[in-house]
Amino acid sequence: MIYSGCHSYQTLTAEMKDTSSPSPLEDMPVDYKYFKAVTNLGLVGVAFGGISVLANLLLLWSYESNNPYLAYPYVVWNIFMLLFTFGVTIFFIAI
Repeated sequence: MIYSGCHSYQTLTAEMKDTSSPSPLEDMPVDYKYFKAVTNLGLVGVAFGGISVLANLLLLWSYESNNPYLAYPYVVWNIFMLLFTFGVTIFFIAI
């Protein structure tokens, strides 16, 4: 996912430097001014996926150790992820 986002950005900038090709901006599903933000959101999604794995491990650990306090980070993280997903969805609808 990281590679595809970086590769897409490099391809787009290389095509923009080439004056003989038609404008690649016409084929993009989003405006060029939002392209960098969309690429960064992909990287943030990968990082959040890693944190979600850690939160899931804490939930499993709380089950094994019978400690209910280790389950709270899982709940808080999933509420945060829900709000983040709503925000990204609203951003994509707006652009």
